[in-house]
Amino acid sequence: MVPERRYRKLFQPGRIGDLVVRNRLVMAPMNLNFTEYPYNFSKQYIDAIEERAKGGVGLVITAHVKAESEIDPYPVGGMPASLDREVNLRRFAELAEVVHRHGAKIVVQPSSGTGRLADLPLPEKWPAAPSPVPLLNRPDLCTRELSLAEISRLIEAYGRAAERAKRAGFDGILVHCTASYLTGQFLSSRWNKRTDQYGGSLEARMCFLEECIGSIKSLAGNLTLLAMLATDSKVEGTPSVEEAKVIARRLEQLGIAALLLRTGSYDSKDWLIPPIYYPPGCRVPYTQPVKEAVHIPVILDGRIDSPAFAEKLLEEGKADFIGLGRPLLADPEWPKKAEQGRLTDILSCIYCN
Repeated sequence: MVPERRYRKLFQPGRIGDLVVRNRLVMAPMNLNFTEYPYNFSKQYIDAIEERAKGGVGLVITAHVKAESEIDPYPVGGMPASLDREVNLRRFAELAEVVHRHGAKIVVQPSSGTGRLADLPLPEKWPAAPSPVPLLNRPDLCTRELSLAEISRLIEAYGRAAERAKRAGFDGILVHCTASYLTGQFLSSRWNKRTDQYGGSLEARMCFLEECIGSIKSLAGNLTLLAMLATDSKVEGTPSVEEAKVIARRLEQLGIAALLLRTGSYDSKDWLIPPIYYPPGCRVPYTQPVKEAVHIPVILDGRIDSPAFAEKLLEEGKADFIGLGRPLLADPEWPKKAEQGRLTDILSCIYCN
């Protein structure tokens, strides 16, 4: 039997906006901690991503990248790569080139900031968020409220980061708007208590997200845009499935070409990174209503543990693309082996976390 017929949908080319992706397999965004000073991807990160592109994945989504590190210099300990400086572009361009060399596409995942996720509070640059709320890891300390001038600077920085990514050769931008990071905190009535144009109703809480997307279009021009959205953060006061449907529809109206749908947040980390005792496809009940609310492709990840199960999700219309995170850490050649029918050769992730 020809392996491609066995997993016909999994290895069928797909389209995201203007991007034609060679198959339906996406390397999901993960922080590999392979960065170096000054806030750049290391050669180790580039080598790791190249192995996954060689292994047959169709689309790579980078680790979380900072769009700005002056107003929000966090995390202090993790030192993620940053797109707020020209000197970093050589490494970003090298990353895009090696992925393209092996026939895959790549999008970068910039974040507008960490807000209440700040790790080691710096007295001279106190963690800032939409409103004063407790820090996740230091609930005895609270964030300060971002000023309107700072919000404006963050929005402009987001567009400038996208413009740099475009010059570096990336195929698109994944707009980061889950409930964990700053944009998601703006979306949450639990963490956004503002009384100006950025707070109050869901429509007002979406303003920051909408203006970040507008900044990309203004400063980076024509660029394929995706977005990562939490369909249920498993935290009271953060967008519910019903609110996620509203946000998803608005993202589609704004020109987002595909959605990466997730469940959970850093406040409910077992849902954000599902462990071995969660069933395969555990997110589907929360992502499916949102998928049905839009007309753009949806990427689904989290506990998708075999090619057969991935194919089933595609066949049943639960997803249009399959995101693989930890399975690609366990075996960079997961896609190639699945396509060749070498299933017993796949080194399977056991989701032990």
